[in-house]
Amino acid sequence: KQSQDLAKKLKEVTSDVRFGFGSFVDKPVMPFASSAQIQMPTRDVVAPYSFKNHLKLTSDTVAFAREVQQAKNSSNLDEPEGSLDA
Repeated sequence: KQSQDLAKKLKEVTSDVRFGFGSFVDKPVMPFASSAQIQMPTRDVVAPYSFKNHLKLTSDTVAFAREVQQAKNSSNLDEPEGSLDA
């Protein structure tokens, strides 16, 4: 819902709107993530990774909303230093 609202508001300001979507968790090595997190992700929690590009820049707001909605959660052991890589 928020991704659709964002697209709508931006289109009120400009006709040249493109979105992309990427995510990061953290470096997939100790001490940033536990070996259990790395080796045994669950259905609802993905294994840690530095960065993934889920959607290249596009004007397709439906695709953007879908990617945001389908994003899965993850975790790490400390502050997410991987954000520096992202």
